[in-house]
Amino acid sequence: MRRLITICLLALSAVALCAAAPIASAATKPKITRVTPMRISIGNLLTIRGHGFKSKAKRNTVIFRAGNGRSAFAKPSRASSRKLVVRVPAAVARLLTVKNSKQRPTRLKLRVLAGKFSDYTNRRLSPVVTGTGDGDGGGNAVKVCKDDSDHDNDLLPNDL
Repeated sequence: MRRLITICLLALSAVALCAAAPIASAATKPKITRVTPMRISIGNLLTIRGHGFKSKAKRNTVIFRAGNGRSAFAKPSRASSRKLVVRVPAAVARLLTVKNSKQRPTRLKLRVLAGKFSDYTNRRLSPVVTGTGDGDGGGNAVKVCKDDSDHDNDLLPNDL
């Protein structure tokens, strides 16, 4: 009987210790430490370095966020636990600033979802995205057509 009581007390104390100990998270929070290039056109490859990424490309998602809060999402074409390579999607075009019916180069914040969300990048790590073209934001930028009621084909009128 004494032995049974001792075993029960040991089991209860072990359960109490396990409940008090912090639970170690299997997934660490991703962190972006470097982005290259810092000026990029839509359709080109962007390299994101850091840690906490998933090794399989499909398990990571890169989020591009404009200053007004709108976002676009992309899956990387290549991935490792420390590096992601993603093509800037055409959906990012709707995030760019429009002035005089032309898209202007716009600084976009980045965030990675790899099991957990990373923090948004600060200004130093946020690339400037230009319209389709050579990356200089010059004459090759996408012209926004005001003649069409739905120039970006998102099934919403332009004035919305």
